[in-house]
Amino acid sequence: MAGPVEIREWVWRCSLEDDVPTGMTEADFEPPGHAPGTMGTTGGLPEPIGPLIRLARRERGLTQYQLADALAGVSGNDGIGRDEVSRWERGKRVPGPYWRHWLARVLDLSPDRLHDAAQTARALRSHSVRPLFSPPPGSSESLGRVGS
Repeated sequence: MAGPVEIREWVWRCSLEDDVPTGMTEADFEPPGHAPGTMGTTGGLPEPIGPLIRLARRERGLTQYQLADALAGVSGNDGIGRDEVSRWERGKRVPGPYWRHWLARVLDLSPDRLHDAAQTARALRSHSVRPLFSPPPGSSESLGRVGS
C-alpha cells in the first residue's frame, strides 16, 4: 500500500497542466504501487476522478476543448467549457452527478466508476492532501518570512 507521501506526490503529478512536462511519461500518472498502464486503486481507494477523466479523454484522442464541446452537445447545456474540464482534471473541482452522467456517456465509462472516483477525490481533498513542495498553511515559508 502506498504511503501518504507517495500519494501526495502522485496527486501533485496528476494535477499538472494538460501537457506532460519534459521527462515525464504517462506512467508517471499511475498510482504508486501499480504497474504502468493500470489506472487501478490508490491505497485501496479508486483513482481520483481528475486523472480518470484525463486518461479517458486522452485515450479517445480528445482535447479539453473537444470534450467540453461533446459534453455540451449531448447534454444540450452549453455552460461547459475547457476551463471547467481543466479544473476537473487538476482536481480543483469535482463534477457533480449531472456532469458525471454526461461524462460517462461521452467517455464510455461506468457511472459507478465515476461516482467512486468522485468520492475518492473528495476524500483526498478533505484530508488536505497538498503537493510535496507546498509548505503547511500559516508557516513562515507560506508567508514569505524567514524564522518566526
